[in-house]
Amino acid sequence: MRCHRARRLLSAYLDDESDARRRESLESHLAGCRACSSELAKLRAQWDALAEADQPPALPADLWPQVLVALDEAERLPWHRRYRGRLLQAACVTACVILGFCGGAILSWRIAPAPSSVPVGERMLVAEAFDAPAFGLGEGKEDLLRCVPK
Repeated sequence: MRCHRARRLLSAYLDDESDARRRESLESHLAGCRACSSELAKLRAQWDALAEADQPPALPADLWPQVLVALDEAERLPWHRRYRGRLLQAACVTACVILGFCGGAILSWRIAPAPSSVPVGERMLVAEAFDAPAFGLGEGKEDLLRCVPK
């Protein structure tokens, strides 16, 4: 048995909740492992200290008046100071959503290349694809190039 598994079983071992096979395995591990044995001793000391403490610790006599004063002060605060943390969270979430929408809109814009950046050869192919006589143009390529925007 490894130490990690043994330490997980120590509480059940002290409460006599483990079965006989696990108990024997844990006891054989504790016989050879100093670290787990000292962990068991510390846990046993804590259990004994809790068992000896019959009464809860004494509370200060003025605890209840202090609680009432703190509650009265909390009710007197304006609403925006009482809910400052929640308002800040809501503002941050709203800002993130707006930034997300704006970023998506900016990324979705497509910038078309400037007409002058299209090479002359490609403009000629586009111009030749149209029927030049139907547009009243002559047969020359100069006329075809004039009808295609630059």
